[in-house]
Amino acid sequence: MYREQVDAEAPLAVPIPTAIPIIVLEPNAWRSSLFACKHLYPNGPMAWYCPCVALAQIAGRVGVCGGYHRVLCGVMGLIVSGLLLYAMSETVLDSEASSAMPVCSHQLLQTLALLCFLTVAVVLGAVRTRVRGVYYLVGSELEDHVASICCFWCTLVQLGAEIDAFTPEVCSFGARDTLPSYSV
Repeated sequence: MYREQVDAEAPLAVPIPTAIPIIVLEPNAWRSSLFACKHLYPNGPMAWYCPCVALAQIAGRVGVCGGYHRVLCGVMGLIVSGLLLYAMSETVLDSEASSAMPVCSHQLLQTLALLCFLTVAVVLGAVRTRVRGVYYLVGSELEDHVASICCFWCTLVQLGAEIDAFTPEVCSFGARDTLPSYSV
């Protein structure tokens, strides 16, 4: 009798929720726009006069492309190579102007110089894409690369302001100090 009462009161099936709530996060906005000047010092002068140091500080802070020293050496090598190739192309143009030879070596050297500078811009675009992904910022990969090719210095200033790669009011050529991790 007891078993019949229990069986009559118990439901035959218990509904199991099948829908799992999905939380959709809205992308965050950048702290400053691409052409904002409110984070100009020391970001602006560092990006203008020492772009290899500024990019290395940003890459070191985010932890991409091998860190501060690898990016510093690589970008400095590309910029110096590009400048030397461009200077050599002008010298070749002057020497070939007096001869009847075609100026193909001048064009080749200028193309190689342009490739050096574009490689630096592509590295900056990749770093900007990484920052945008880590901080969940609005934009696209295409936008990142177009910004870094069209306005290299503005992109460096924006990234430096976004990730606090620079100590405010202090012009430093080294990577910004971070707290070492610890285990409990």
